[in-house]
Amino acid sequence: MTGAGSGFTIDANKLLADLNSLATAGGDWQSCATTLNGAQMKSTMLGILGETSQLPASYNSALVTVLGKIGDTVKSIEASIAAVEQIIHNYNGADAGSSDTIVYAGSGLTAPTGPATSPANK
Repeated sequence: MTGAGSGFTIDANKLLADLNSLATAGGDWQSCATTLNGAQMKSTMLGILGETSQLPASYNSALVTVLGKIGDTVKSIEASIAAVEQIIHNYNGADAGSSDTIVYAGSGLTAPTGPATSPANK
């Protein structure tokens, strides 16, 4: 594909490969979030040491932060996929008002929302 009057070309095959790589990365981050989502520490897990040190609560708080960052990453990857799809759409000769099917069907990613229980997980 060539950008009209721009003097550069768009390699659709490379863009599609990039989309697949982005979708794979997004899926990997989602898998990570799924694993971590089940990794809350109960307040009694470390016995009296855990109860007095508040280590489980600190760990769970950090876990919520990490899951939030992973969620942001998944959203960013999804936005990148949409941007590359738009490039393909624009340089594939599509009219601005058309609703043609994008070559890549999308990743189906959903950003994690955090642990299913509260940070204290009591």
